[in-house]
Amino acid sequence: MTFVNEKISVDDFAKYGLAEVNKDFLFGPDAVRYWTIDRGKNVYFRWMKGNWQEPMEQQVSFFWKGALFHIDFKVAGGGEKTADGWKGWTHWSWKGVRRFKNPNDQMILEAHREEIIADLKDALTAYKDAGILSRRTESIATFDF
Repeated sequence: MTFVNEKISVDDFAKYGLAEVNKDFLFGPDAVRYWTIDRGKNVYFRWMKGNWQEPMEQQVSFFWKGALFHIDFKVAGGGEKTADGWKGWTHWSWKGVRRFKNPNDQMILEAHREEIIADLKDALTAYKDAGILSRRTESIATFDF
């Protein structure tokens, strides 16, 4: 399978314990109802929070085969409307990973770092600039990690 952008079903919201994950970002239990998911790999990406004072600072949640990572990024991008639709680019700059709630997640990251980073880049590429809400018909993602 590949990553797809979609609204999170009620069943998936419960299955992945997303109400609890939302608490890590000071949201109510129903916040952030969209994701970018590869069901075959059991991997998902969720944009969680931006900083209105620093709009390029973004917080995301990345679930990888049982391990949960909360990652901070600095994001830049741009685009334009063309005759063929919206085209744009997004550059993701790594700012860091928050402290792990589950110590096993650190070990999983150390053991599978390259595969996790590759899947994260694939998810961010599929996410474009706004996941299911994106209007882009063409999107380029670049990374500094």
